[in-house]
Amino acid sequence: MGYRTPNHLDLVSPHVVMTLLKTRFYDGGFQFSPPDGRLVVFASDESGQMEVYVALASDPGAKTPVSTPGGGTQPLWARSGRELFYRRGDQMRVVSVSAQGGTVKLSDDHLLFQRRYAFSSALTAPNYDVDLNDQRLLMVKEESESGRLSVVLNWSEELKRLVPTN
Repeated sequence: MGYRTPNHLDLVSPHVVMTLLKTRFYDGGFQFSPPDGRLVVFASDESGQMEVYVALASDPGAKTPVSTPGGGTQPLWARSGRELFYRRGDQMRVVSVSAQGGTVKLSDDHLLFQRRYAFSSALTAPNYDVDLNDQRLLMVKEESESGRLSVVLNWSEELKRLVPTN
């Protein structure tokens, strides 16, 4: 794998693109924390395996490991910006995050659930999402090994029948 150099736009001068972090490792999945973009989360193979890190956006090189020991990938911010979700194999894990002054503070991470869900081909970009209330995760179920494909015809008519608009 090669490395990626994530870029971001300077909001003061939106025509200026600045390099956020440049290393010899594979770094990806960069996401700024909602609602203020003060923190950035990403995955990197710097340790020899994929791990999730969080840092102040103003200094992403001074990162704090989130997923060690054991590795992690596909980080995703909760909409509130107070939690980070990430995957470790078939496990979905979560950690609370806060920034006080120039310091990032993390709770111990914990297992939310373990189940097979599809992985995207990109190791670092999540292929799942969190709802607007931070209460549910939307994930793609692992494909069935039966090889069956179900096609539903006229599904919009069936939806209208089941959920009338009047």
